[in-house]
Amino acid sequence: MGCRKVLGASRDSGRIEDNPNIQDAFQAFHINPTLVQKFLKPLLIGELAPGEPSQDRGKNSQLVEDFRTLRKTAEDMKLFRASPLFFSLYLGHIIAMEVLAWLMVSYFGTGWITTLILACILTTSQAQAGWLQHDFGHLSVFKKSSWNHIVHKFVIGHLKGASANWWNHRHFQHHAKPNIFQKDPDVNMLHIFVLGDTQPVEYGKKKLKYLPYNHQHEYFFLSEYLLSTSPFSWNASGPFQPLLCQQSNSLNLSSSHPSSGPLRVPLGQGWESPPWETLNGKKKSMFQVPWDQSQITCLLVSHAFPTPLMAKTSPFAFAVFPPLLIPVYFQIQIISTMIRRRFWAVSETFPPSLGGLAVPWEITLEQRGRDGLPGVPSITSKDTLSQMGKGMPDVFSLPQDLAWAISYYLRYFITYIPFYGLLGSLCLLTFVRFLESHWFVWVTQMNHIPMEIDSEKHRDWLSSQMAATCNIEQSFFNDWFTGHLNFQIEHHLFPTMPRHNFWKVKPLVKSLCAKYGVQYEEKPLGKAFVDIVGSLKKSGDLWLDAYLHK
Repeated sequence: MGCRKVLGASRDSGRIEDNPNIQDAFQAFHINPTLVQKFLKPLLIGELAPGEPSQDRGKNSQLVEDFRTLRKTAEDMKLFRASPLFFSLYLGHIIAMEVLAWLMVSYFGTGWITTLILACILTTSQAQAGWLQHDFGHLSVFKKSSWNHIVHKFVIGHLKGASANWWNHRHFQHHAKPNIFQKDPDVNMLHIFVLGDTQPVEYGKKKLKYLPYNHQHEYFFLSEYLLSTSPFSWNASGPFQPLLCQQSNSLNLSSSHPSSGPLRVPLGQGWESPPWETLNGKKKSMFQVPWDQSQITCLLVSHAFPTPLMAKTSPFAFAVFPPLLIPVYFQIQIISTMIRRRFWAVSETFPPSLGGLAVPWEITLEQRGRDGLPGVPSITSKDTLSQMGKGMPDVFSLPQDLAWAISYYLRYFITYIPFYGLLGSLCLLTFVRFLESHWFVWVTQMNHIPMEIDSEKHRDWLSSQMAATCNIEQSFFNDWFTGHLNFQIEHHLFPTMPRHNFWKVKPLVKSLCAKYGVQYEEKPLGKAFVDIVGSLKKSGDLWLDAYLHK
């Protein structure tokens, strides 16, 4: 049952090899399961009695067995072996774009056209670096996990200014339980969106109206207002000259109908509390805002960059939308996580083969829960660490995430301050993050939001991944643009498989799905983007119907 503590499995977990509930997931995340099990032996506290309830009963055992046979076939075909040339060229084209951007501004100056082209090049470089760090984070490039960890920290830290540990913890939760409420952080929308078929109805029945969810497919689009409403808008004097955003003072209109009434947002700590309002017999502090579509759009965008005045009055300072996810929400979360979890500029020592969960051992379970990170056990006992380290020479030290992130910002500002100055360089970086955020959100969500989003149903590994993912048609552009996430199904089934081999295993997966009647969904890129909006509209309509009639 110690394995349950490490992997977050259900209470019926004993030995991994004897437990089909977690065996496939364990195999999927580790490139050397035999070695990892040596680390887990000291944590085993007992075996589950045969008569105990099990969530595995009722599953299609033949499907589970056939999937494991498929995986063995893929291993025999050497589909888990990466091509050094592919990843070398991929890294090379990212570095080439960084160099090209510097050469452009060096030779052509800081005019509007040059700056726009420069921003597009840097956006492309950052997006592609994001796909590349994803490969190393999943241990899909090198045979030894320690080498993957080293390059992962370099790519995500030095090339992107983010945290490898933060990414690992968040992303592995998503892979283990995709589209499962309270288990997948990617569907935790902070009350900004309602997703799937059950959550909207639940919110509607409870009369929860944090935002006008029947318009969520519309306020998902904020890009057309960015350049005219952000504090870093363009003006006639040149690119990236700061402009002051004007706040609307008409914030007290009200109506009783959910499609035209005030936007009611519960205030958190630190906000100035207006008068109490009663909702369903309970007193709640509310901030009433008229949400005429154009007004609310400008309000949300302008508040994404809170000034000291806005920080006192705006509950939208951390709104999460396509243009705001990376430059606002993720940046704040990454930096705060590195500070709160003490990812300082000192070295960390850890066994690298634990499936990428490269974490400083002194971080406690309480801290992980407080930070919204997975419940990996607190391992602070010297005896336990000693046991886990026996016969384990594969332990290494790396500079911490904060040092890698600082190296990115130092490199960036040293490169561009001579041309744009400090403020101009900061504005350029923010604009690049805006563009990258659109790229990231549309690509990562097109495979998941239109799919089933619900509570835990305790399916087998294949069925759970297929219900939450879909593919995008293959082409050279789609492969490059999405970082091969157009093969989302194959990636979720085999996270450690190098992406350039997904197309080879795809026919085997489709054949297995056809045999058992499991839906294998594939669509064009354009339709995938449209389906995101259609799914949000469907969920919003379900919320409105439940809000008004149930």
